[in-house]
Amino acid sequence: LSLYGLTSSQVEILFFIRHNKEKVNQSDIERHFKLSNPTVTGIINRLENNGFVKRVKDDKDARVKNIILTEKSNKVKEQMHEGIKSLEKQLFKDFTEEEKEELCLLLGKLFKNIS
Repeated sequence: LSLYGLTSSQVEILFFIRHNKEKVNQSDIERHFKLSNPTVTGIINRLENNGFVKRVKDDKDARVKNIILTEKSNKVKEQMHEGIKSLEKQLFKDFTEEEKEELCLLLGKLFKNIS
């Protein structure tokens, strides 16, 4: 994440905006992540200052500013996706398909046990 100048909190919010089916405003983020207004304001301000999001007035309520992703955000998403694919390829280079499936099954059991 540091390669892109992002923190884990910022990435979580970017993912939330990307995967939300409706328009997203600051209140939506506050409710979803159970964060205070000043905390979310700070995160959104930094994302906006770094060119990852824009605030735009809502069509129906001018008091509301929706938060939308920028082209820079989309490019970074693609770069991160490629990086993950490359890492996955390196991690599993000597694994057979059966070994990968077995590992997923075992990790699933571990996760269930700690949940």
